[in-house]
Amino acid sequence: MKKLVLATNNEHKVTELNRMLKDLGFECVPLKSIGDFEEPVEDGDSFLENAKIKAKAAYDNCGLCVLADDS
Repeated sequence: MKKLVLATNNEHKVTELNRMLKDLGFECVPLKSIGDFEEPVEDGDSFLENAKIKAKAAYDNCGLCVLADDS
């Protein structure tokens, strides 16, 4: 099963995504599972820009596939 880091520590979101992705061969894990690192400043002008900021920061920290949202 492939790991997919969800750039959040919201356990409800992780559980929800795991239900949706389990048949596709992904295990969704929370951000805290990849270690401690300083969360980025979300200073984008939109939800999309902030999600990109979070996803890039998580990817740079772990090198795994990352999914982020900002809503």
